[in-house]
Order: sequence, then structure tokens, then C-alpha cells
Amino acid sequence: MADHLPSGLLEACVVVGASGDKLKDVYQSLQQGNRTTDIPFLDPEVLQVHVPPFVTKENADESGGPKTFSRVQCRRSFIKKKERPVVAPSGTGGAGSSEGATITEDVSVPKDIDLMALPQLCFPGAASIGRGCFHTGVNRGSERMKAMIDIPRRPTMQEMARKYSSRPENHLNKRLGMSLPNLGEERPLNLLRHTSLKKIIIPESALKIPPKPVKIFKLPEFPPPMVHHYVQNYYGELIILLGKAIFCVPPENSTLLARYFYLRGFMNTLCSKRLDALSDFQNLYKTDIEIFPTVLVKTLVDSLQKDERSQADQRPELKRLIFKVKTDNEMVLVQADDHVKKFQLPKTHMLQEDFVKRIQESGIVKDVTTIHRLFEALTVGQQKQIDPEVFRVFYTFWKETEVEAQDVHLPAEVIEHLDNNECVYKLSCSVKTNQGVGKIAMTQKRLFLLTDGRPGFIEITKFRDIEEVKISFAPFLLLRIPSLKIKCSLRKEVFEANLKSECDLWNLMVKEMWAGRRMADVHKNCMLGLDQDQVWIGSQDSIIYIIDTRSMSCNKQLTEHRHEVMDFALEESDKMSQTYSCSADGTVILWDLSTLKVKKQFQLTCDRLMSIQLFNGTLWCCARDGIIELRKNGSPLRKMTLPEDLRSMPTEFSSLILFLERGQLWTSCSDSDELCLWHFKDLTKPFLRVQLQNCTGVNRMIKVKNQIWVGCRGPSPDQCRVSGKIYIVDTESHSVAKELMAHTDSVQALCSAEDRYVLSGSAYQDGKIAIWKVE
Repeated sequence: MADHLPSGLLEACVVVGASGDKLKDVYQSLQQGNRTTDIPFLDPEVLQVHVPPFVTKENADESGGPKTFSRVQCRRSFIKKKERPVVAPSGTGGAGSSEGATITEDVSVPKDIDLMALPQLCFPGAASIGRGCFHTGVNRGSERMKAMIDIPRRPTMQEMARKYSSRPENHLNKRLGMSLPNLGEERPLNLLRHTSLKKIIIPESALKIPPKPVKIFKLPEFPPPMVHHYVQNYYGELIILLGKAIFCVPPENSTLLARYFYLRGFMNTLCSKRLDALSDFQNLYKTDIEIFPTVLVKTLVDSLQKDERSQADQRPELKRLIFKVKTDNEMVLVQADDHVKKFQLPKTHMLQEDFVKRIQESGIVKDVTTIHRLFEALTVGQQKQIDPEVFRVFYTFWKETEVEAQDVHLPAEVIEHLDNNECVYKLSCSVKTNQGVGKIAMTQKRLFLLTDGRPGFIEITKFRDIEEVKISFAPFLLLRIPSLKIKCSLRKEVFEANLKSECDLWNLMVKEMWAGRRMADVHKNCMLGLDQDQVWIGSQDSIIYIIDTRSMSCNKQLTEHRHEVMDFALEESDKMSQTYSCSADGTVILWDLSTLKVKKQFQLTCDRLMSIQLFNGTLWCCARDGIIELRKNGSPLRKMTLPEDLRSMPTEFSSLILFLERGQLWTSCSDSDELCLWHFKDLTKPFLRVQLQNCTGVNRMIKVKNQIWVGCRGPSPDQCRVSGKIYIVDTESHSVAKELMAHTDSVQALCSAEDRYVLSGSAYQDGKIAIWKVE
């Protein structure tokens, strides 16, 4: 009944196996020393028959009420009744003899269930017993199964700590990185045998995970007569108790709420209250999507009657859920074949299409755009195809490099300093630094030094704290030795490492990771960091995904938008915190952050809403065809339209900057070479325009100190392709101070790193991130 809609109540639970008397005889024979005797095959039989709720017969007898199995006592039994002796206790008014006292055990079954063939079905031939069955141990079957089916990946620090706790050594030897196809001969899979958990000594410093509090929900008393009417009353009482429990749980305890909603949804399913069940399961999107019963919900939706479907259409949350179930079902039907294929090196020249297929099958990368760039990098001249030998050399180098990054030894003392979700991605050779001799390690968050000798941890810097990265040269005799210098905002001393031949590589990697971290922290686009605990991500599939930054899991979703989610605006005060979200179709939703419920929702009439900003208690919305100022209740105050001379052109607004200090608005258009400046109090027409030479359109603007940085597209010097330019406009003189050229495709993204650096990102044909120092 776990994931499928039951057609009715579960009729019976049957225990099949060898009888206790026969097992006792075999055991006594082994105890007497007859270990050379072959253990006989035993005839299986039905041992127990239970009906819901599953309580023992003894408990039912002790309750004093009617027996739990009374519902089936009037039905015909297919199994012969068995008699077993009972020892009468002494001192109870009867003799202490065990002779003559017997009870009859009624092994009866519900109507229409025939158990005659069940023992042979479960144990074809006979029940075989091994000698080891008489010894107790720890079942590690689930771990062995997990080892066989899990896809290897880079483990987090929490997983490495758990692994360390099961080893007697003081280090870990964990293979990190993606599993690569083995081109040699196939070898059988060897599984490690785990010892008993009782022999494992867990170091106190290796795993510091506080125990989770346990919440107990008390079930109502089971009804004595197991008939349909009483069972339905029991489910109804349980639904009422779950409703009271849900009312008492605070909104921030979403995990517990999700369990209550799940249980109540299942109870409503058993009572055929399909709409109430769907409503409960819908609430899992905002509490814990990981336990969402997809198959059960689909079955419920498919089983809705005509009147129920009409009622569901009147409830917006159910209408959205039904629409999503139907849409997901259609997507599954047309989903492409994504099964893992056995990879083989190519033997013939490859065009781009075949190259994409080979790279995806090899497990290097799945993104088609990235593979296209790789194809361009590996092809030389006019011949747009790749030689199989070139592919083999590339694949071999890639595989060897990946394998080198897999073997990492991290002591438990080092793991303690890292977050649970961190993974080591790169480890240098042993080098000399101004902090000592050791290996530099890189995770997705930081750089640290793994010191030689007695392993120790010295943090170099987190990527978000980096101020400068450069290569310097120190004279040594007639040579100039390169070293990498990293300046951090949290300490005065500059970190320096003599990386020798690896210096250029580490310089590039650190700058890329630094740029990526700054991009993620400062310029989140469809992203919003609400606090230290969660990040909201707007998606093209119209869903807002909520990531828990502590567990790095995405177990909540907001599904109220119907089109691509474009932007967020956070409003914080001493009394409350709330968030606005907008989607491309003009929908603006105000969210209560504590309950994740919709407080307000309004619809704008515009052409593709792109961004929203809060200013002086009003909401500014930038769309293609205009910029609208809204009151918080959604009523419009003012609207800016394109300047008259641009209305006849195929152009649209692309970016908006609110210049608060001067009461100005700066706007740009996608197919115009001008920036328009507007007075905040007069939005009828721009009071000034700034011309951008050799620009065919503006994609992005940001304010940095007293400058406006403008990301554009324009013709390349040879006029044959698009290039990316950045214009720096002085806000005092309203003129272009500098033109920067670093990209071979249009500039799509700009962000400022504490007004000290600007990061620019370009479109896919260039696909690079550039770091600029602000003067």
C-alpha cells in the first residue's frame, strides 16, 4: 500500500515458514554434537494469519474486550487447527502440572483467500536451513546493496567523517570524483565485508552530529470489532487528531508538518476523500517535497469523479497540482533515452553530432553547449571533424587527471575544520609556502594548507574573502622563480606559495573559483539569499526552489507561478520579512517567509516582466514595453514607456538602475546605442542621453561607486561576428570614461564585488568570466 492507491482495506498478513517444533528438534540435534549430520529439508507451513490493525493475539486477549480476530472467527479455516500444550502456572488455583492442559490455536483466514498453495509458492520444494541461521549478527544487507547501486561521486566531509568512524586508522583513503569508464578488461565487483557494529569504535572528534529530537504522535485506541464501520470511524478520529497536531506545529518546523500532512493524506485516501488527500499532499511542496508520493497522487488524480474534478477546478491549489501531474506525465512519455551506455573509443573521424554523443557517453560532460566549445577547441583549420587518435589522447589525459584527484588522504583533525557539504576538488604536490611546507587543497568554498609531517590544517582563505590573486617572480641566481600570491580581506599577511610549474594552473583555477563565488554571492539573477539558512531559486519551469544551505538539499518548492520566474525583491523590517517574486507573464506574488503562503498576488499587463525593485515603499517593475511603479497593493502609480523616437524601432527596455542619491532613473534598450536618464519626479521623457559608440544593444547595467558599467554587444573589429564590450560611464560628466574589450560574444552579466572588482560574463560562444579592477 506504500505508493499505490488501495482498492480496499488490507485483508491479511500471513507468516510462512518452518514450524517451531521442527526447528527446535534440528537445533537440539546440533547441540548434541551431531554436526556431521546433514540438516534436513523442512516442510513449510502457514504459521500465523493477521488482520489489520496488526496487534498480537495476546494483547487482544489482555484488553478484556472482544478479540482482534473476531472478524474472521465465523469464517471457514483452510488450515487444520493445531493443539499445543500449555504449562499452567502454579499457585493460581490449579495444579502445577503441564499435562493435559492444551489450547486450540485458530489459524483462520479472511473470506476469499486460499492459503493452500502459499507455502510451496514461498518455498519451492522445501525450506532449507543453513547452520549459520542459528547465530545472530548485524544485518548489513542495505549497505551492501547501496554499495552496488550507488554512483560514485565526490563525498562530502560528513560522509568522510562517517567513513572514518568505521576504520581503525587515523586517516581516510577515499576515491573522489566521477567514476570513469574502464577501457581495459572487465573485472568482477569486489564488495567489502563489514564487521559487526559492536566492534566499531567511533572517535568522539570524528563525528559530532547532535541527536535529533523525537516527536511522538499517539494513535487512538483500536476498535475492538474489526468491521468496516468501526474501521472508518477509527480513520476519521485519526484524521481529526492529525488536524489538531498540524495546527499546533509552528511553521518553521516544516519537517514535522510534512509527516503529519503525509499521514493525514494517506488516511483521507483510505476514507475515499480524494480531494482532501490531494490537498494534504499538495502541502508537501512547501514542507518536504522529498516524501511526495508521486505514484499515489497520480492514481488519485486519475480516479477523480466528474463532480470531484469540478470541485477541484474551484480550488486553485488543487487545480495547479492536477495540471502539474498531467504535465509531468506527458513529459515522461516523450522523455529521451537516457540510459547508461557502454562507452567505447571511436575508430573513425567524428563530425560534431557524433562527437557530442561520444562525450556524453564517456561521462565527461552532458551539456551540449560545453561540448560544442570543446569540439571547436579540438578541431584545427577548415576541417570540422576530430581524428580518433586526437580523441584518444584527449580522453586519456582527462581520465588520468581525474584519477589523480581521486586519491586524497584527509585526517579526522582536518575534516573537523570543514563544512559537512564540502568536497576536495584539487590537491597540489608538496610545496613551500610562507605558512610552512604542505599541499594546497581546494574545495568549493575555500583554500587550505595540508601541512607535511604531522598532518595539520591551515586555512588560506575562503573564495568570497579574496581581494587579489597574482603571480610574482623571485630572482634566484639567473632564474626567476614564479610564486602565487593571494591577498585576503580578513588578514594582513599575503599568502605566498612556490608552486613552480603548477603556478599558472593554480592562478587560473583560483581566479575562476573566486569569480564564480562572487557571481553567486552578489549577482544571483533568478536567485535570492534570504538568510544564512535558505536560498530561493527561480526557474524556467515556473517553480521556485528553496535550498536549505545547512543540509544543501532542495526539499521545498513554491508552485504558484505559471511562467518563468524572473526576479525577487526582499522587504525586511523589525516586525516582518516578506518577499516579492515575479514571472515573465506579469504575475507578482508577495510571500510570507515564515509560512511560505501567498499574502497577495496581482497581475500586470505588460510584455515580459523582467525585474522588480523596491524603492521608497513602492515596487518598480521593468518590462520590455515599459517600466511601472506600483503601490504595495498592486495598483499602478506611474508608467514609463519607450521614448518616442524609439517606438518605431524593434527595441525594448533591457535594464533599469534607480540612482537614489540624485533622484534619477537610468534605462537601457536591447537594440539601442543610448542610455536614457530620467528625473524621478518626471517620467514623461528623458532629460539626457548618453551615446555609446560602436554599440548595437545593451544587455546589462550596474552601478559601481560613481560609475555605471554597461555590458553590450557590438561588431568585432573585422565586422564578421559579434563581440562583447563594456562601457564605463561617469555619473558626474555623463560621458563614457573607458571602453573595455575582453569577450568574443555579447556581455550578458555584470556584478560588483564590494565596489573593488567587477565581474563580467559573456554568452555561450565565448563563455568566459572576466575580472576587472575598479579604479
